[in-house]
Amino acid sequence: MPDMAAIEGVLNYEKHDYIYFCARAEMDGRHNFARTLNEHNRNAQEYHRALDRMKIRK
Repeated sequence: MPDMAAIEGVLNYEKHDYIYFCARAEMDGRHNFARTLNEHNRNAQEYHRALDRMKIRK
């Protein structure tokens, strides 16, 4: 069963024009959102560099 915060988030969602998301390089469980593919690719590159530094990705 979802908690109340999850239900509230669905019922009272924030309208936006983001179409991409990527985990943050800070590995804090949050995401960076992007409006364009170029912006998303920059976020993804930053995340991949963080994975490489942690030796998680080859």
